[in-house]
Amino acid sequence: MPAENPEAAHDACVGLISDTHGRLDARVIDVFEAAGVSAIVHAGDVGGAEVLYALEAVAPVTAV
Repeated sequence: MPAENPEAAHDACVGLISDTHGRLDARVIDVFEAAGVSAIVHAGDVGGAEVLYALEAVAPVTAV
């Protein structure tokens, strides 16, 4: 459904990552920060909570 006031609408940038298997390249953090992501979705095979904690330092994370 479109916003009633188009001037009030804003863009959102969502970071998407998957299959880190417990390893997170520091460049991912750099890219997400540079892009200004406001949310991150991690899709499968996280491999360890430390990956999610590192991503949470950038933006809220949803793991699916």
